[in-house]
Amino acid sequence: MKVKIRKKICSGLVAAAMMLTALPVNASAEMVEYSGNLPYSAKSAPFGKQGSEKLTGVVKSFYDQQLKFCKEVSEGKRTGTEFKLELTKKVSVSKLSEYWEEANNAFVYEYPEYSFWLTGSEISASYYDESKVISANINMVASNDYKGSKEKTVDSAKIKAAAANIKKGDKIAAKYEGKSDYEKIKGYCDEICALTEYNHAAAASMEGGNPWQIPWVFDGDPKTNVVCEGYAKAFYYLCKKGGVECFIAMGTANGGDHMWNIAIVDGKSFLVDITNTDGFDEDFEIDVDMPYVFLLKGAADSNENGCTVKTPEKKISWKEGGKSYTYTVYAADVKYIYDDNTRNLYSKSLLTVSKSDYTVHTHKGEGEYKTNGSYHWKNCKTCGGVASFASHKFDSKGVCEKCGAKKK
Repeated sequence: MKVKIRKKICSGLVAAAMMLTALPVNASAEMVEYSGNLPYSAKSAPFGKQGSEKLTGVVKSFYDQQLKFCKEVSEGKRTGTEFKLELTKKVSVSKLSEYWEEANNAFVYEYPEYSFWLTGSEISASYYDESKVISANINMVASNDYKGSKEKTVDSAKIKAAAANIKKGDKIAAKYEGKSDYEKIKGYCDEICALTEYNHAAAASMEGGNPWQIPWVFDGDPKTNVVCEGYAKAFYYLCKKGGVECFIAMGTANGGDHMWNIAIVDGKSFLVDITNTDGFDEDFEIDVDMPYVFLLKGAADSNENGCTVKTPEKKISWKEGGKSYTYTVYAADVKYIYDDNTRNLYSKSLLTVSKSDYTVHTHKGEGEYKTNGSYHWKNCKTCGGVASFASHKFDSKGVCEKCGAKKK
């Protein structure tokens, strides 16, 4: 009996559509010294700005409006799915959809707990000429699993039930409070794999909805299983709640559409693929956990476009029903390629994962401090990761007392 690395198929993130109607003419942080685990807000600082941090101007305004509206829907405070988009600056027809798509991509990557009910969005815009949009309405299109009885509404009861299931994830994150980032990541992986299985039927249908979302991971029902998006979003959600810096990545794995994560541990980025960690043998209909084969992986060929993860051959043995079983996970190369959205959201340095897998060790910084506008750090002489990381403390002349950086 053999378990091979499987190609996962999953749908894309929430898409945006556009409908146009022409009108008639007429911080600075407190000083903190630490090695090893970094505080959540500072973990990705050496990699630059990520996701919504990169947004400015009109795009950031669109992002903020979408976040506020979808949060209210997800919390049961409103049932309508349409809102008026405030235009803070002049926007042309050609730029409106471009700006909205950029904002929308950042939102759905960062807030699966507020986008679980979505299947897309539609823009209705009015303008006299294409150089300036006069007004715009956004309809956040609900998936069939959450549509209300009236047009452009959601089912309040279903939304509240799903939100309650998502909150169950908070208890899982709380279980690992005080643990190291590595222990949290390992624990979150175990918890997710115990709660769900890969949903082959949903992957084949590509219909979207709940099998792609986190409520079906945390609901405690063994019959509600998910595809790769559910795994990746659930892991991201637990990391966010537990203070582990983590990001959602989208693209392909060995040619099949896929979603996975990038996690930062000790100042270095690593690939995490919970879907492929949770194995499944279709012939015997049993779960076979692949013990951390895809957890905190590095890759020698990594760059901003993707990487190849090399998995070793491993044998997995256990007893069930008085019988002994042995499965072989064969050595394989899994090629991960980022899609355009992922490359646009994150910095090249973040997407370029560590050249080697994560190993547990004690960090020791050496050499000169490296700095940016807010922080300074040294690199660990064992792994090259971030050590002795701290926020700047400037003296009266605007020079950091520790690393000598000048205040910008």
